[in-house]
Order: sequence, then C-alpha cells, then structure tokens
Amino acid sequence: LNVYLQTEKKSDDALKMLINYLKDYDEKVILLFFGDHQPKTNTEVIDEDEENKYKVSYLIWANYDIEEKDYGDTSANYLQSILIETAGLPKDAYTNYITELRKKIPVITANYYIGDNNQKYMLDDKESPYYEYIKEYEKIVYYNIFDQ
Repeated sequence: LNVYLQTEKKSDDALKMLINYLKDYDEKVILLFFGDHQPKTNTEVIDEDEENKYKVSYLIWANYDIEEKDYGDTSANYLQSILIETAGLPKDAYTNYITELRKKIPVITANYYIGDNNQKYMLDDKESPYYEYIKEYEKIVYYNIFDQ
C-alpha cells in the first residue's frame, strides 16, 4: 500500500508538471486522463470486489475554457465521444451513434451494462429491455473497427 501511495504521489506530481507546462501553451490543448482498473494490492484495506476494481475516475483538462460537466457513471467506450463533445469538434456518424447510445445505456463493460433505468444487466440477458441495443452496438463496433 505504501509503494502504491508513493507511486500515486509521483503520478500526481507529474500530471501537475504537465498541466503547468501546457496551461500557457500557444495552441489549444485538451487532455483526457483515465485508468483502466484499481491497483492490485495484497491487503484488505482497498475494496477489491469484482465490480469496484474497474471503477476509475477520469479527467478532461484544457488550457482554454471548456464547460465543466459531470457525465455521471460511464464507461471507457464512451470517453472518445465525451472528449469530442467537450472539445466542440464535429461528430461523425459513429460518434453521434455512441452519444445517443450513452443516453440509453450509460455503462457498458465486458460483463454487464447499466441501463438508463439504473438497472444492471448481463450482456447475454435476452429479457433485458436493452438487449437489441446491445446486439446492435456489438455489430456497429465490430464494423467500425474492421470494416475500414
């Protein structure tokens, strides 16, 4: 735990140095920071249940004024669209689709998803009111990655 906290402090210091360097940069800069899981420790101090170990914070920072907004719980698959929206960049058809899907299904993980009704569903739950959206999403992601 001590090593983790020391490393986290060094990471915070490095982030501060980067932001201090970029804050007066001549060009507009926007950064997105996020992790993919909580640290693995061999202690019982940190809650390591399966769902919580993948909950991480993210931060969008810019050296110019951007709207401060709380998107609530979300997942990594939506961060690109959130960044594009925050930066005020034009959205392509895929980003528009993802932005709309986020309204219906705000969290999608490798094992489950959470609908706008705040209920958790397994990906293979055919009784879910979102099942067809999930199947469509899987196809669109596949074609977005491989059909270029």
